[in-house]
Amino acid sequence: MALHHPVAAQKGLITAIYYLGTWISFVFIAANLADRLGRRWAAWIGALVICIGSAIQAGSNGKGAYAMMIVGRIVAGFGTSIVATTVPLYQRYRDAYAH
Repeated sequence: MALHHPVAAQKGLITAIYYLGTWISFVFIAANLADRLGRRWAAWIGALVICIGSAIQAGSNGKGAYAMMIVGRIVAGFGTSIVATTVPLYQRYRDAYAH
């Protein structure tokens, strides 16, 4: 059960688990982090978390590759939601087309 030939259910979980991490961070972490540290630091931390998640995914190899990929996707999802919540570009775009 390595990542060389994952079955369809494994591929689906790898894809979907990213959004679970994003949702958890949106609900519980991102806004509080931005309120406490400010947008600039929250965005930096979010980018760092994305890099850590990406490194975990890139390093997934061997016996625990599937578990490492799942953890890496969740961590990257956490970082993505922090960046998306704190960077004003996303907010302006959303508000401009809300009418």
